[in-house]
Amino acid sequence: MNNNYYPWFDHVFNQLNTARAEGVLAHALILSGSEGMGKWDFALQLAWSFLCVGEGKPASGVACGQCKSCKLNRAETHPDLVFCQPEEKSRFIKVDQVRAISDFVARSPQTGSMKVILMNPATALNGNAANALLKSLEEPAGNTLYLLIDDRKRTLLPTIRSRCQIVKLDQPGTSQSIDWLEKMTAKNAETYSSAELHAALKMACGSPLKALKLLESKGVEAELKLIGRLGDVLKGKDSVVGFAETFDKHFPPGLEQFLLCQNSWLETMLRYKMTGDEQYFDGVNGAAMLKYLADRNDQRLLFSLRDELNRRRRDWVNGANFNEKLFLENMAIQWQKLMASQ
Repeated sequence: MNNNYYPWFDHVFNQLNTARAEGVLAHALILSGSEGMGKWDFALQLAWSFLCVGEGKPASGVACGQCKSCKLNRAETHPDLVFCQPEEKSRFIKVDQVRAISDFVARSPQTGSMKVILMNPATALNGNAANALLKSLEEPAGNTLYLLIDDRKRTLLPTIRSRCQIVKLDQPGTSQSIDWLEKMTAKNAETYSSAELHAALKMACGSPLKALKLLESKGVEAELKLIGRLGDVLKGKDSVVGFAETFDKHFPPGLEQFLLCQNSWLETMLRYKMTGDEQYFDGVNGAAMLKYLADRNDQRLLFSLRDELNRRRRDWVNGANFNEKLFLENMAIQWQKLMASQ
């Protein structure tokens, strides 16, 4: 069965199992949460729980792992569970994929009383596919559950959202995330200091799975070198062209993580700017430089740069084509402008 268990989903898992037991579970759920939380694994855990037919199923609702349905899930051959995802080399879920689900919806369950459609991510639906799904949601089959994964990109049609129950999957608190990271790194025979764990979590914008990946890939050390190189640009020791040309060599985590890092830096600067509390810089790589820039800039400029970065990241995630080198040069220039402000 699915061994990727995340304790921050326990209360939601229990609520949905209770709703099903009481016969009040909606026919379509949107599992909505930020990236790096484990929504896919949670959706699988939920689907397998609902499909489980074992007499020895735990009271918690977790799939028993022993019944025929669980064995089919383990073999990835369950006839009552279908996945709808972008095809290889595509960023979108296409209309033909959604229409193909119609035959699945029309037939009766083969192992239990329910069928499950897992769509990941629902935000990948193109226009025609979204309209086809909307028609299915308007005429729901009583024995079919739709699980739609949403990364909160706000691109799902409002008409689709209005026909589903929104299940908010909130990020775990810092304490719970750090506890989980300690257990996972210990399991992998790795030892990190509390400061390193907190730095990775902050670098990952609070997403524990991304923080773990950063720890395993030495991403925290890479961020320290990155902000040092950006500092060289601001001091005139390096050029924006040199920064862009050697970016891949000095920052293996890549462009998307650089966007996340910048967003985290700006959020820290803005919190400090609005409260005057220097503790926001505790454990932050490049804290001295970030505080210096925050002190010499109006918060409106910081908000403007943060909004620009968020737009850029949305474009990147959605597959927009742009010149990476020119983009990196532009970002370095934006930080230079903060340095030049009085």
